[in-house]
Amino acid sequence: MKKIITLSIATIVISALTVGMIPQATAAKAKGVVGASCTKEGAKAQAKNKSALVCAKIGTTLSWKIFIPKGPIKIGFSAAVTGTNALLGQSYRGGVAFAVSQINAAGGIDGHPIDLVTADGGDTNPQWVNSLNVLAEEKPVMILGHPHSSSLLAQNDMIKKIGVPYFFSGGSVALTQTKLEDKWIFRVSPSDGISGVAAIDYIVDTLKLTKVGILA
Repeated sequence: MKKIITLSIATIVISALTVGMIPQATAAKAKGVVGASCTKEGAKAQAKNKSALVCAKIGTTLSWKIFIPKGPIKIGFSAAVTGTNALLGQSYRGGVAFAVSQINAAGGIDGHPIDLVTADGGDTNPQWVNSLNVLAEEKPVMILGHPHSSSLLAQNDMIKKIGVPYFFSGGSVALTQTKLEDKWIFRVSPSDGISGVAAIDYIVDTLKLTKVGILA
């Protein structure tokens, strides 16, 4: 389980950097915002959102990628580590912290250690929004969110304002499929609309059961 958690966090981090870089570089190149053509390795430019870009060889092709200066890569973590949901939030933070420690022990990401910055969401929506204000000051490259769907709905405007990938595991369909339309929010688990139907299909079609009890 520990290896799975570590690999999952590493994958999320790399995916976040890719998601954050490709649209910026592509849009910048198409609209002439990038200050130089990516024809020489090491050339510097700036994306539309002011991110620094560097021309680098990826395989055999030169392509823009986000320039990461020397030092750690900051990752934000927003979860309830106090209040009524503290047990869940603290367990969640413990798993993330363990994964980060394993990645750092293996040399970090492209030689950069991860600096995990935690902000407590507490129990109320204003606290959740304030947790993002705290993280925004730290300028993380991405944020790992919490599994509380209602709180994420309250954070949506702030997530758009910060403008970095936000990964969460909440179940509400509204978070990514109907209401938000937020390009920065990425779901890492199926919504209730998917998992509920899949569970019923498995029970009926695979297990061939007709009587099911629900404990809620």
